[in-house]
Amino acid sequence: MSSEFGVGEEFLKKKILKGNALRIGDRIIYPMIQVSTLEFEDKFWFESITPIAIAVLEKNNKYLISLTDEESEEYQSLELDEIFD
Repeated sequence: MSSEFGVGEEFLKKKILKGNALRIGDRIIYPMIQVSTLEFEDKFWFESITPIAIAVLEKNNKYLISLTDEESEEYQSLELDEIFD
């Protein structure tokens, strides 16, 4: 017998973080991760860390390389100017 457990948005929190810079020649590379936390009544249930993209800064160029689906809401929410501030 299978059952489904519905999770409301009030229990699931997502945050996108930028990792430490990695310098390779003239490039600066930042890993971008999503931290998802499932909480209920101030009790910790589950936490997940998922790499979603790599942000790359070159001399005259800034771009993202998706590690997931480029159509995902998390990937689309990344702003290059905010990443490289």
